[in-house]
Amino acid sequence: MATDGYETPEEELLEFQSVLSELDIAVNTKSSKFRSYKNAMLGCSRPIDFDSYCESFRLDDNTEIKNFVLNIKEYALNEQLDKKHISYFLQNIIDKKELYLLDRISLVQYNEFTNTNVKNLIEIINGHHRIEALRQFFQNSHLGMGDNFQDYKITMRIDIYHLDNPTSDKTMELFRAFNAVRPQKTDWSVKLLTQRLIHRLNEVFNTRTFTLIRDNNSYTHKPSIHMRDFIALLESRFKEQLKTMNSITQENINVMNLEPIIERFKNYNDSLLKRELEWFNDIRQRPIIDNINIINEKMFDKARTAKCYLGFIKLIHLTNNCVCL
Repeated sequence: MATDGYETPEEELLEFQSVLSELDIAVNTKSSKFRSYKNAMLGCSRPIDFDSYCESFRLDDNTEIKNFVLNIKEYALNEQLDKKHISYFLQNIIDKKELYLLDRISLVQYNEFTNTNVKNLIEIINGHHRIEALRQFFQNSHLGMGDNFQDYKITMRIDIYHLDNPTSDKTMELFRAFNAVRPQKTDWSVKLLTQRLIHRLNEVFNTRTFTLIRDNNSYTHKPSIHMRDFIALLESRFKEQLKTMNSITQENINVMNLEPIIERFKNYNDSLLKRELEWFNDIRQRPIIDNINIINEKMFDKARTAKCYLGFIKLIHLTNNCVCL
């Protein structure tokens, strides 16, 4: 279903992505940019059912489904996906030439949250394996699909839950509820501790035009830090340190004071404030500086304006030096 002034939802979505990639402007779910992005991604603007907490959509047009699965953002705290589980769904599509998803894909929409990336306002919280199988279905032409995907019958239902923000108690409660049936054991205390630390670091270092830890699907431009990479290191660091604390309980972890860790990050950043661009690009700093690509003047000016240089430091070095329980 095309929306205002565009031949297809894909054209509208690409237009908004190109605009947002050039402008670092804060948006929320009340903005026209978000509404247009959401409508273009779903291929429609009217749910088939809704209440104050959740709205439901049904997609059975393969072009709209392709558009949706290739553009919806994944939830940052999701566990690593099981390749066998994905292959099972993918093989079912290939063998039967149809897929009717009995279980609904669940998304969360953050209505009390502002971000410079419109994709961060709505993301998958349940159904990652099914979405990944469908991505592979639409992307891999060597499987015999390519432009012939219209020969396959696919139907999915999508529930969008309306919550406040990514770090709210209700968001974490919903994620735990959906993922409680998973066969692998999830250490929720460590995940919540990690989420609290990331939220607090962004509170301390973010400015109106700068976000320290960004939740992007792939690459994050410096001087910001890629959230998914940071989460993996923080969780590993917390688990390693908690092993040495024999008397620690889950309740202790949930109320653990993170301010001493925040102070270490602040002190480390303060030690960098007087450094010039040449120092960050000096070959002698390679053990600690994440300079796979040369830090250019634009990156440095953004860090200097925000007074935050942590994104230039190798994450493993930053984590080991600042995260001490």
